[in-house]
Amino acid sequence: MSRRKRAALTVDPNWLVDSFEYHEYTGEKDTFGKVKYADPVTVRNVRIDYSKVWKRNKTEAVVTANAVIFCVASHTTPFLDFKEQSKVEMDGKEYIIQKIIKNKEPYHDTLWSIELEVI
Repeated sequence: MSRRKRAALTVDPNWLVDSFEYHEYTGEKDTFGKVKYADPVTVRNVRIDYSKVWKRNKTEAVVTANAVIFCVASHTTPFLDFKEQSKVEMDGKEYIIQKIIKNKEPYHDTLWSIELEVI
C-alpha cells in the first residue's frame, strides 16, 4: 500500500503583511571590533508577532525573544537561509536573530516555513 502525498497546510497571503531588512551576520569584525554584516536585503510577505517568548527555570523567567517572524516558503520573498546572530530591522528598531526554527512539509522533505525568534 503506498502512502498518498498530501499538500501541506496553506497560508492566506493576505496574512503576510509585514516586511523587514535582513543584515546577514558575516562572522567578521571591523578594525574597531564591531561586528560586520552583509548589505541589507528587504524580506517581504512575512508575519511579525511582537509577543515575547519566555523561558522559565526554578528561580526566574527570562525573555528569550521580543518577537517572532514567520516566513513561508511559498510566499516570502526572498526566502533565505537565515543565520543566527544576523541583524533585522523592523518598525524602526534593530533586533538580533537568536533562534531559527525550520518546519518541513509533513509528507516529504521540503522546507515549508521558518520562524525567526529575535531579541
